[in-house]
Amino acid sequence: GKCQDRLLPDPLDFYYALFRAMGQLCAWDKLGRFDDILGPQQVYNEAQYLAFTNRGPKPLKAKEGSQKVVGETLDKIIDFILNWAVNVAPADIRDSAKLARVKEELVEMAPYFNDMSTFFQMSNSDYVAANHANLQADNAWFWRDEYGDLACGVLDWGGFSRGPFAVRFIGC
Repeated sequence: GKCQDRLLPDPLDFYYALFRAMGQLCAWDKLGRFDDILGPQQVYNEAQYLAFTNRGPKPLKAKEGSQKVVGETLDKIIDFILNWAVNVAPADIRDSAKLARVKEELVEMAPYFNDMSTFFQMSNSDYVAANHANLQADNAWFWRDEYGDLACGVLDWGGFSRGPFAVRFIGC
């Protein structure tokens, strides 16, 4: 099930197998193996990406709205860390001055999250490939190969698409 990696005998071994499978999927896409399903992959660099994704300025309300949502979310997280996770969170994480600074910086950055996410993840087709949307241990089956290495097969293909593979690895 989800969030039960702690029950695996050696979680790193399982995630190495998952990362190898994800790398194979990306490589197969770069070789054109998924073109019949997804169409040919577009090839572009950063300058071309900016030219065809140029967006106009966003209204001030969008900036204020994103800052409000991020600020409120961080307030809940900070409350949880300081008041509910006292016996779980280390003391250096429960430093209210540090948490206030982190909140201040994240609220300041909030209006740019989408730009950072979109530009830095999608700006060059070298880093975009077909992959599984959330390849975690519960979406695979595992076996040992003839060398004793853990290998895996992949389940749950509902989110299979092209996207920035760094994000897909984060979801792993």
